[in-house]
Order: sequence, then C-alpha cells, then structure tokens
Amino acid sequence: MNKGKLLLTLMVLLLLPLMAACGDDNETPSPTLIPSPTAESTPTTEIPIPEPTVEPTQTPETKEIPVGPEEDAFYIPPDPLPEGDPGDIIWAREIEPPVGAQAWLVLYRSTSSLGDPIAISGWIVAPEGTALDEGFPILAWAHGTTGIADKCAPTRGSVGGGGVGWDSIAYLDEFISAGYIVTSTDYEGVGTPGPGTYTTGPSEAHAVLDSARAACDMGIDASNKVVAFGRSQGGHAAAFANEYAAEYAPDLDLVGIVGSGPGVVPNAIAMIDWMKKTEFRGYLIMGIAATEYAFGDHAPASDYLTERCIEELYILEEGCGFEIPEHFNNIPWEELFLEEPLITPGRAEWEAKNEVGHRIGAAPVLLVHGSADPLIPAGIVRSYAEQTCEMGQQNQLIFYPGAGHVPAVESKDDVLSWIADRFAGEPAPCNCDNLPEP
Repeated sequence: MNKGKLLLTLMVLLLLPLMAACGDDNETPSPTLIPSPTAESTPTTEIPIPEPTVEPTQTPETKEIPVGPEEDAFYIPPDPLPEGDPGDIIWAREIEPPVGAQAWLVLYRSTSSLGDPIAISGWIVAPEGTALDEGFPILAWAHGTTGIADKCAPTRGSVGGGGVGWDSIAYLDEFISAGYIVTSTDYEGVGTPGPGTYTTGPSEAHAVLDSARAACDMGIDASNKVVAFGRSQGGHAAAFANEYAAEYAPDLDLVGIVGSGPGVVPNAIAMIDWMKKTEFRGYLIMGIAATEYAFGDHAPASDYLTERCIEELYILEEGCGFEIPEHFNNIPWEELFLEEPLITPGRAEWEAKNEVGHRIGAAPVLLVHGSADPLIPAGIVRSYAEQTCEMGQQNQLIFYPGAGHVPAVESKDDVLSWIADRFAGEPAPCNCDNLPEP
C-alpha cells in the first residue's frame, strides 16, 4: 500500500519539516491511493482532538508490560487493539541499547489524524539506576524524513530490519549521560500496518506526545516533564506537538520544543511552483500522497498529480530516504504535476489543518537553522518565528552562517545547554523583539 504526506505542509517540511512575545510568560477518481475513510471515522470539517483520558499523575512504580513477538510480527498490533488510553504500551521487547542504558522496542496506542485509535512503534531508552526527585525527564525525539515504507522505520534498524537505526537520534549518548529518558516514534503507518501519513501535523503531534506518555506508562522512573526535539520533518512534528499538547496531552508538562532545520511552513502554497521544478520534487509528491492517506476523499492525490505520477507511487513502498527524490528526478516535472491543480474550497480547508504556526504553542521554542539550507530556505523559518512571535509564542531563533540542512554539529552546544536549562526550570531566552536575519 502506497504512502505519502500532506501537500502543503509537506513540501517544506518534508524536504529530507511585531510585537515582542518574550513575556513571562462523489467517488475519488480512479488513481486514488487508498480506500476512503468510513463514514463513521470521517469528520465533517474539524479534525477531532480526543478528550484527555489521563489525569496528571506520578509515574507508576511498576507496570506489567506484555512481551511482544519477535521480528516483523512485533509491528503487527492485535486486532482489535486492547482497551486503553493514548500512550499506553501494547507490548514491548528489551533490546540491546547503543549506549550505557536500557532500551526497549515498544508498540503503543496513539490517535490517527481522523481521531481513530491506532498503534505506533518506537523506542524508549532510559538511563540505568534510579532517578532522583521527580524522575528522569523525557526527551521526545522526532526523526527526519526516512520514507514511509515499513522498512524505513528507524526502529527496524535495531532489530535487523533495514531501518536507519540508532543513528536517527541526534546526541543520544549525551542525552542518556545527562539523565534523560529518550523516546523516539516511528510515526503513524511507518513500520506498522497502514499508510504512512508523512508530515501530517495532527498525526505527528499525537505520535510524539504519546511516545512520551509511553515512557510514563513503562514504570521506569519517568517524570512527566518533556522536551520535544526534532530535525527536518521532525521539527515540523515537534512544532505541531507544541500546538496540540495543551488540549491533547495535558498530563504532560511540555517545557520546551527544539527544531533543527525544521520544516515549519506557515503557508506553503507559494512554494509549490518552486519545489515541483527542483530535485526535491519527490518529497513533495510523497507529501501529496500522504494527504490522501490521512484525509481520504477530502484530499485526493489526483487533484495535483498526473496519472503518470500516480503510476509511479509504488516507489513509496519500495524506497527509503534519497531513493524517493532520485526516482522522480528521472521524470520531467511537467509529466508529474497537473498544469492546473484542483484546489477546491473544501480541499483548501483540509490542507489548512496541516499548516503549522497558526496557533500558539504551549512551550518555548528553540529554532536552529543553517543560513545556506537548500531544502528549507532560512527565510521560511524566520517567517514562522515572526508569525508565532506575534501570537505570543516564546521563540529563540539562531542561524548558523554557511551551514546547510540540519546544522547538527554547529548547533550541538546551543541545543544541549538550552534543553538542560528547560529541564532545570530556567527562564527561556527569547529574541522575538530582534529576530536575526539569515
């Protein structure tokens, strides 16, 4: 089954996501990709944000966690899903950690873009020993673009399944040494059955927030204090987690958001004509496909893509990473995109749900970006910062001169110290009144 993303948002993000605000605070055409959602699961206009089902509580001392099956069977959830709340662990297997820690491959409950219960795979890595005071704080990691085929799931790499593995997590050794629990989600439909909803904001937010809840469900001295950190696509996911946290996961104390080379595009429409003509158009196509995967008849891929392009979507089930853009770069862009997209008012309404930066986030934000990023232009990230600053969000934006996409080396010290300060309860820096230029 093919997979993809939401078009507008994806394009920026996927490439691989004033006033100072520093205060104290009908049938789908034949080329459709997947069956339409059922009438019961399809909302009329609003994407439902499930009511919180978990009251803020202390992490349990012990928890009986079922041991999941081995190899590929681990990723196939029971049908029906067991009763529970978002973030509840369905089953887990202890695995060899990459650092001096303890690690588990987990399958946990979450919520789809349409509000349905789903299962998502991921990792939980915890320091050894016993935490002091309120428990180990949680670093909820959101990985960058890997592809949406099941084999592209990062966790598959830790169990011999071909995924990118532990290298998908930035600064893992440092986080464990600092005494953080690290969670890492594969996202909806990546690794597990069902289509991947690449760069679909609501789905990403749920996946990231519920990965932190899963750590709290594990019985491993987890605090409910969380920083969400993502790069590229993951920066988009972390930004959406910030926007959804107060309503979807009030049991978590989200104290910070970090986006490295983040795909934060408040309005991606203006970028479509540019991106479809570039070497990155495969990411755009994957995002358009994911729009349909997430929203069905509300956003058919055939509104943007030619029949020729839709015939090529099989690559989304076979390729990972750069294999996606490389495949589509062999085809002239004029043969892939409709000359006149069918952007109906109804579709535009659904696509708007996937645009980040239109409501204030719950936590302060650090944005680190290369001034020479060829995938996500630095000006786009500054626009996001400016727009959310005007809404009252506390942003600290740092550009690294000459750095490209995801300035992991250049920004490392800044990111690690910023996260440590958030967990320590220090006031967050904010340069909304003097945002830097790229």
